[in-house]
Parts: sequence; C-alpha cells; structure tokens
Amino acid sequence: MPVRYDDRSESAAATQQTGRTVDQEEVGRAVERVNDALGALNRNLKVSVHKDTGQLVVRVTDPDSGKVIRQLPPEQLLDAEVNIRKVIGLFVNDKA
Repeated sequence: MPVRYDDRSESAAATQQTGRTVDQEEVGRAVERVNDALGALNRNLKVSVHKDTGQLVVRVTDPDSGKVIRQLPPEQLLDAEVNIRKVIGLFVNDKA
C-alpha cells in the first residue's frame, strides 16, 4: 500500500510564519496570479505546484516549441524527494 506524505508539519510551519493556514485552493489562485503577471512580462515562464511534494516549480520554455528548457527545482530532485518520503513512510509504518 503506497504511503502518502503527511504535510501537516509544513502546514504548521506556514501557520507559524504567517499566523494563518493556507489551503490548496489559495495556493492555486496565487500561482494563477503569478502566471498572469509573468505572462505580461515574459511568456516563457510558468509557475506551478508539484502535485506530490507541494513545492513551487518554475519552468522556462522555448517560445516556439513550448519545450521545457529549464526547470527549478529539477524533476529528478522532486522525484527523489517523493521516493525519500515513501521510504521514511515505510520505516514509520514498520515501527507502528
């Protein structure tokens, strides 16, 4: 059974820093506003939220082909984080 990352600690950290909680819809709206602002300046930048880690991802694309030229953080790093969280989840489940 796959283990899903529990982001309550990140949510608690966000609450501690800002004094309020932030939900996924609010993050999505903020990302849309950033993309709209970037579109006025440069159509080659896109901001999104990685579905498995919740991290912001910035992609630089080729304006002609739409191909991703650069991504921060790189996809390999995001995949590694997901895999590490799964391994940690397995250890936690074994101890319980």
